[in-house]
Parts: sequence; C-alpha cells; structure tokens
Amino acid sequence: ALMTNMKMMKLPINVIVLLSLGAVVLWPCTMGVTAMGGEQIEKIYEGTAPELRVTFRYPGRWPVQEERGTRQPYQAVRIMAPRNAEGTYTSHVSVRGFRIKSQGGQYESAEELVAQYKRHLLPDAQVIAEGSRKLGGLTATEILVSYTIPAIHHKDIKAAPVPIKERKVVLADPPYLYELSYVADSREYDRYADHFERLLESFQVQ
Repeated sequence: ALMTNMKMMKLPINVIVLLSLGAVVLWPCTMGVTAMGGEQIEKIYEGTAPELRVTFRYPGRWPVQEERGTRQPYQAVRIMAPRNAEGTYTSHVSVRGFRIKSQGGQYESAEELVAQYKRHLLPDAQVIAEGSRKLGGLTATEILVSYTIPAIHHKDIKAAPVPIKERKVVLADPPYLYELSYVADSREYDRYADHFERLLESFQVQ
C-alpha cells in the first residue's frame, strides 16, 4: 500500500543510540474474530489499559505479545508475522500508547516523538518518505525508513545482517500519544504491508 501525502527524500542519519524500552507483561484485553477475504481470518484487538484503549484489526493467525514499559511509561501490543525465509528475522506490527509529558510521559507531542525516533536511528539509516495522513479521524505523522541490523547471535536465529524497512505512524489524542509500526526484512516487506495498511484503516481510539 502506498503512503499518503508523502514527500520523497533520502537522508543519512549518523547517530547510534539503542534503547531498552521495557519488559513483556500481560494485561486484560478482548479480541473478536471476523472473516475476511474468504478463508483469511482477522481478529479485532480491543485494548483495556488506560494508555491503549484502542481497537484495530490484525491477522488472526499471528501471535500477540503485550508489553508495559519500564524505563518510560507505555503500554503496547506486538503482533508477530512468520519468520523470514532465511530464519534471521521475524517481521511484526506493534501499537504503543504513551501519556504526554504533562501527564507523566516522556514526549509532549507526536512531532517530539518522531524527532526522537530519527535521532536514535542506526548510522546507515535512510528516511525514504515522510508526510501526514488521517488515522481514526486524527491527523498522524507517517515515516518510512530503511536500515541494516548487524549480525546478532541469538539461540535459534541465524547470525546474519538483516536489511530492514520500517513504517511508523504517530498521532496525538491528548492526554495520549500513539505509535503504530510495521517492521520487516526489506526483501519481504511487501508480503505483509497490506496487513499493516488494513490495521491502520481500522484503527480507532476509544
């Protein structure tokens, strides 16, 4: 799916900052199931945590992980796609909710969150596109970035550099900010891009 109202550009980023953002925990949510496209099934995520009272559709066969931030306060849900063909990376979509700074969070606006994200990109990162779109009746900032993850040795994961493409959509609905992301092996990005677009189109703040 094409990004809306995007200004194309390339911009090298030369700052390395890697953040550890939180541990995985569980909290109550509800999920419904709906048919889509014949045999293809989607579920409806309904968050109940204060920072993540949102609903959206996602692929029903993808595993769901929920997180709560520790170094910075946030609630998040991460939905895992199948692992890539080389066994080196698992594509995923995620939705995070933050309180704004005046309510105890780290960022006061969507623009501040996006600027922080850019500053912390890996040194080979390129901003492919950036612009705005409507999401759930709200104006959001959208950014598409490419970079390479160095080879990392983890159990059951082949150690090899992985080219990544990441699409991120950030919006504010005070007192909360929301960050929706799709991260994939760039060679398989198009395979799941439509799933993320459907998630965006169905996203609603409750």
